[in-house]
Amino acid sequence: MNKKTLICFPKVLFVDDELSVLETFKSIFRNQFEVTIAQSAMEALGLLRMGLRYDVIVSDIMMPGMDGVEFLSNAKILAPLSTRIALTGHTDMDKLADVVNRGHVYKFLMKPCRADRLAAAILEAVNYAAHSRGTDADFSRNLLAALNFRNLETSMHVERVGRVSALLAQTLGWNEDGSTLLRMAAPLHDIGKIGIPDAVLLKPEQLSDEEYAIMKEHSRIGGEMLRNSSTPLLIMAREIALYHHERPDGTGYPHGILGEKIPLSARIVSVADVYDAIVTQRVYRNAMSHAEASALIKNGRDTAFDSMVVDAFISVMENLKTIYNPN
Repeated sequence: MNKKTLICFPKVLFVDDELSVLETFKSIFRNQFEVTIAQSAMEALGLLRMGLRYDVIVSDIMMPGMDGVEFLSNAKILAPLSTRIALTGHTDMDKLADVVNRGHVYKFLMKPCRADRLAAAILEAVNYAAHSRGTDADFSRNLLAALNFRNLETSMHVERVGRVSALLAQTLGWNEDGSTLLRMAAPLHDIGKIGIPDAVLLKPEQLSDEEYAIMKEHSRIGGEMLRNSSTPLLIMAREIALYHHERPDGTGYPHGILGEKIPLSARIVSVADVYDAIVTQRVYRNAMSHAEASALIKNGRDTAFDSMVVDAFISVMENLKTIYNPN
């Protein structure tokens, strides 16, 4: 039996307000790239906020409403690993400088642009991204830098969650390689928050039910962002991002799965994440004491938290005091 060869085309998002232009791109490049089209900047940003990711984003600059400069600037934050190409029919150097500085574009091309030249630029951009991405650790740092851009407290939070997760894993008998891998993967647990609107993500008060429903989408978005992962670090990061808000009693999100069906890495990070959140100061509430936080986690045994992970947490509580030095 002949086996079919699976061909993976680079994923390219084309953004232009002229549908005829987009349809032309789709027709010309359908055998070279996996093409997605968006007829406005807002439509394209909606795709990125859903967690969809593209190897290359090609955007027109002159568009009604949000122009290409502002779109590419936003795309840089929402999809920092997508290489950006700008298309422009203008030779205004100030405008072109604005595109490069705000959108961090890899290349800009003048319209009209020949199809072969645009195809070559896209392939160059794909190769550039692959080369510049480097190791998984670099990849992770790039994503976390983008998340930190949205919320300044994130860098400290994710580092602590990684440390606590590794400590719990060691207590559960994980070897050094496994616990180190978890320490590197755990900081990506909230990476999906890149796709949450600032009005919700940065709100200084408690969220409304509607806003909380939007915030809960970060787990699904994070899972989608890391969906095509193929290395141990990013595979673990994906399962953590997607499942760290699941609960053993099945009342968590996004899927409501039960008990041991939740990956152990995510069950560990769930405890570390909650502990860090409640013993540190937040804009909408004061930090709890170590004793209060520990009691909350103990009371969540078998409902909110895995019993095995809670036992590990109890056994290292004194070590956690020295890490956090809570009141």
